[in-house]
Amino acid sequence: MTGVSFVVPVFNKAPWLPDVLDRIAAQRGAFEREYVFVDDGSTDDSLAVLKAHTAGWPDVTIIEQENRGVAHATNRAIAKARHPFIKLCDADDLLADGATEVLRNALLSHPRAMLAYGKWEFYDPPRHGTSAPIFPMPPSWSSPTRFGSPYGDLRGGPWR
Repeated sequence: MTGVSFVVPVFNKAPWLPDVLDRIAAQRGAFEREYVFVDDGSTDDSLAVLKAHTAGWPDVTIIEQENRGVAHATNRAIAKARHPFIKLCDADDLLADGATEVLRNALLSHPRAMLAYGKWEFYDPPRHGTSAPIFPMPPSWSSPTRFGSPYGDLRGGPWR
């Protein structure tokens, strides 16, 4: 199964939600998808907008909770997600139509690909050695041996 779970924490984003939801719904690709939203105690109309705009969408989960912060809301949504690929979206992100399909296809094409600290970095150790990027990284990124991670050298991780 290679479906995608769209995970969206929501807190007081009512003005932006219609456009954000339209962009999520417009994602191209022949893959299963589910949508998991966590309303983190919004005090505006975010929950009402979310429910109205996703009515009729297949496989939508909306979780309501008191405000506990974006990390808690995101973790709660991830715990509910069923598909192997998780697309994290903020409630004010506008995705390009093919963004999810491109990232999903890249992961499927490169089994050693990894997502590290919010940046896509592709590695192919048999061909390039243990830390040579296939695509060059901007100089502002950390050393490839640290993968831009606050946890240090992650080369021994489960993706090996």
